[in-house]
Amino acid sequence: MKFDINERELKKLVQPKLDEIAKEYSKEFDAFSKKYKGKSPTTIKPALRNLLRKKGGKMSERELNEYAQLISEGIPIKFRT
Repeated sequence: MKFDINERELKKLVQPKLDEIAKEYSKEFDAFSKKYKGKSPTTIKPALRNLLRKKGGKMSERELNEYAQLISEGIPIKFRT
């Protein structure tokens, strides 16, 4: 048996759910960022790592450092699809 998948149609089917997930993550990240704004990156990193684990994700140490610094400085982070 062979399946032909139309990538354009598949994207149209899954894009709304991906947009919804990105919006949800952005909302949670906004709340996290507000809570940790102004705190030291060394304080933020473990909490950020835990937040990502809860969502089934992870970041490299370098990425954790970069995001923790942005959060500390109050720079907004948005998820996009």
